[in-house]
Amino acid sequence: SYFANGILVHNCHTLYKTWVDYVTSAECKAVVVGLSATPFSPGMAKVFTRLINATTMHDLTESGVLVPMRIFSCRKPDMAGAETSGGEWTDKAAEERELVIVGDVVTEWHRLAHGKKTIIFGATVKHCEELKRQFVESGVQAELYTGQTSDEDRAAILERYKPHDAELRVLISVEALAKGFDVKDVECVCDCRPLRKSLSTA
Repeated sequence: SYFANGILVHNCHTLYKTWVDYVTSAECKAVVVGLSATPFSPGMAKVFTRLINATTMHDLTESGVLVPMRIFSCRKPDMAGAETSGGEWTDKAAEERELVIVGDVVTEWHRLAHGKKTIIFGATVKHCEELKRQFVESGVQAELYTGQTSDEDRAAILERYKPHDAELRVLISVEALAKGFDVKDVECVCDCRPLRKSLSTA
């Protein structure tokens, strides 16, 4: 976004090469303001000279803007010796290890969150497909919402999911629901991706 004499970067922790190269070049004379709820990406100090922390998750929770979290953990995959790239496990490694515990995710969801409107994040599209298959097999309406889902299908899925009493209770995604998604009565989020150190994702 642009404003008088400046550039406003939303989700600036996503250091896309296009805007980073421009704002750090000699030709850029603009004031650059970055906004992020998760400013944990390495290299941000090479772009920005000052960090202003407007509030904290604790303060936002205390004021009622955020909902207090209750955190539960399913059985974790054994990631010993799994391939890594850029500090995180590769998609292939995550998919291979996660696929063996899909049933545990479904079982734990039924035990802890049965009937609650839910968003689930899988490691890869193949992992998401298997999650959906097992949720549907267990009697739960679930849909995939991934980068492979057409705009038309996305609109139709959200139309079914948004009503408070919707029969569609579970949306399963990799990253497509991670930003800019707002359905206020979602009560459960299942992160079924093994993470080594990604604070912004966790």
